[in-house]
This record gives sequence, structure tokens and C-alpha cells, in this order.
Amino acid sequence: MINYYPSHKNILNKYNSICGHQTGIMDSLIIMQANSVIAENINTCTAMLPNYHKILLGDNAEVNYHLSGYGIYRDEAIIRLLGEGIERYALFTSNLYFEEKLKYLSYNQLKEKYPDNVIPFEYVKIYTDEDLNKLNNIGILENITENDVLSWVLLPSLFDSKKEYYVPAQNFFLSHIIRRDKKEKVFIGGFSKGSASHKNIYLALKSAINEIIECDACMIKWYTKSKVKEVIIDDDILNETINMILKDINYKIRVFDYTANNNLGYVFTVMLINKSEKTPYIVVGASSGLNPRKVIYRAFMEALAILTLNINGVLSMPSDYLETVSEKNYLNLDSNVNYWANLENKDKKLKFINSKISEKMELKKYKNLEVNTQKDLEYLLKGINNISKYAVYLDITPSEIENKDFCVMRVYIPELVQMSMPAFPYSNHPRIIQNGGISNNEFPHPLP
Repeated sequence: MINYYPSHKNILNKYNSICGHQTGIMDSLIIMQANSVIAENINTCTAMLPNYHKILLGDNAEVNYHLSGYGIYRDEAIIRLLGEGIERYALFTSNLYFEEKLKYLSYNQLKEKYPDNVIPFEYVKIYTDEDLNKLNNIGILENITENDVLSWVLLPSLFDSKKEYYVPAQNFFLSHIIRRDKKEKVFIGGFSKGSASHKNIYLALKSAINEIIECDACMIKWYTKSKVKEVIIDDDILNETINMILKDINYKIRVFDYTANNNLGYVFTVMLINKSEKTPYIVVGASSGLNPRKVIYRAFMEALAILTLNINGVLSMPSDYLETVSEKNYLNLDSNVNYWANLENKDKKLKFINSKISEKMELKKYKNLEVNTQKDLEYLLKGINNISKYAVYLDITPSEIENKDFCVMRVYIPELVQMSMPAFPYSNHPRIIQNGGISNNEFPHPLP
């Protein structure tokens, strides 16, 4: 998009063709960050997305869309913002096209009718009975068995064009409406990880797959005994970029290799720690991909965006960022971010982070695996196929933007660990069990 001249005008024209004050999927007003400790060095922006969740789920529904654009350049930030807005809109409306196609059956009923098109139940019930009972006691989720009614959607296999699999609609659609009249139970929370928008279907699919890989690696490394490497940045260009941004703010950077599978590219997290031990104390960004330098750059930019979110969090989400009478239970992806930004138990937090490190490794030792979109996709699909049989996907591009040069893809891979509520990792997921089970349930993960 930035190849056009003048690029900024082209980007704004594209933005305004999709967004508007009266019509469009987002408000046309772009809010650029100003007077922030990091505004001088990076561009961050946000925009308003209408309360689609209240229309779809009811007036009592509360959702934070986490809309943000960030980057060294203003155009880069606006492109990210537009992409995120389109993705969120698609996630909250895609279920409308499938409501009449859903099957409301128990797992046993579904397996009896479609024995070759059902994922194993061990990938459906990924919480233990103990955790589900705890979540039920606080009014969030319900325990399930193979005889309980769930909603199922039939989706195409990621690997075989002739295969389709039924997966729970609650896993795939963020705004799925629970049908109590059909005795459907609520058994899982929905997250946006595994979806991406881009300028064509192949780039969107690649980005969505990378999100799934990132999430899987981060959940495994964080909650099990698996160790990580600390990465030493010895790349001159990347160091120059980082130092240019950090020179005016009092933060040091640490980079960790969270890669869980050697044939799925790289997963890096970037941690920013306040040198003066002031809040926000710790923020973390994460990313996945085949080019290690690009992955670290994206994770670094995400960490900076989260830093900005934290600075403004007291105003936008006071219940998660201020002391309250009720005990925080870290059930959403804002309260956990504030947990790490808070100075309470700071030494204990750093001790936990350091305990995960097995060795240090220079960035120059990481090979660039990126070639081009087609070969990159082939590489990722081959790696995933070694782990997964039941991966599915769907083009969820909204009809409103089908002629706007954007595509939105959603991927669901049952065999990989999905994003979880920070205080409740998926204790019964086979991949978590294969990695030794949950060893850390004291420190909620830091990802938004």
C-alpha cells in the first residue's frame, strides 16, 4: 500500500473508503498519540469501533477491541490500525453467515452421525474438571461431558481440500450467541488470536497461522517447565532502531526466544523493564515469523504500543489499573497487563522470568528462513502438518470490504494451544500435558 505516491494520501484514501463518521466499519477519526513519553520516537494511533458486540450479544456485553496502530512511521501505524479494525469487525460478524448452519448436538451424537468429521474430544475439553468447576463457581464457564449439547460448525481442512471437520462454534466465532433454548453450554472463552487481515488471501493466511504458532509457543513456555533462550541483539541495524526509540525513555530491553517447534519459524518476546523501577514496570510484546529480525522488530513495536496502553490504562480501564475492593482474578487480557506493569512483587516477578532462561544466544546465529509468500506458506503448512490433522480455516472477509483489496482469514488448530485467560491456562490440553503439565499458575501471562 505504501508503494503508491504519495503513500500517505493513498493510505488515507483507503482508510476513508472503508471507515466513516456516519457509515463504515470504523469511525473515520484517527486518534494519533500526542504528548507521550514515546510519541517523539514512534507513531501510535487508535480509532473507535462501534459497539457491535452490544448489538450481537446484548447491552450487558463488555468487549475491549484493543484497536491500535504502531510503528516508526505514521503510514505504518495507520496501515496496522486499519488492518486491525477490519479484522475485529470480521471476527464479530462472521458468525452471522453461519448461524443457520450450526449443529446443536452432544459430542457423542455428532460422532455417531459424522464419525469421520469430528475432532477428538480431548481437543474440545481442554480444561480439567477442577478448573471448570472453579470457573463455574465464578459464573464464567460450565463443565462439559461428551453428552452435553454444544454448537458445531463444519469447516474446511487446512491440508486436504476434500476434508471438513466439525469444531465448536464457541472456539471459532467471537460473537457466537449461546442458545440456551437448545441447552447449549458455555465451556470456552473466545479470543482473536489466529485471525489476520492483509492485502491478499495468502498473506492473510500466513499471518493468521503465525499468530497461532506464536500463541501456542507462548502458552507452553510460560505455563510449563519449558525453558527459553535470552537473545543477544548483535545486529547493527536493529540495534540502531531500538536505541533510537529507547534513548529518551527510561527502559531497558530484553529479548527471549520462545520457539516451541524448530520447523514452525521463530517466536520471540520483547520485554521492556523500567530502569527506575517506576510504573509501568514491565510490558511484553510477542511475534512469530520466519525472519528473526522482523519478528523482533514487530514484538518490540507491540511492546511499545502496550506501554502506551498502560500509560493511558487508568483512564480507559480503571477497574483493571486501579486498586479496587474486590480481588483481581485475571480473567481478561487487560488485568494481566497491569499486573506486570505494577511494582508489587517486582523482585519475585523478575526471579520467575530469570528462572525460565536456559542459555543466551546471539541473534546472528538465527537463520533467515523467509523466501516469498508462497514458499513461506508451504514451509509453515508442512511444519503444522507434522503436528496437526484437524486444522481448519475460513475466509471471513466481510462483504462490505470484498472489493477494497483486503482479505481476512481465520485459522483454528485444535492440536496447538490457544490463547487462554491469564489465570486459567488450558490444564487439560494434550500439548500442555506432553510438555509436563502446568507448573506455573502463580504468574499470569503478560500478553494482551
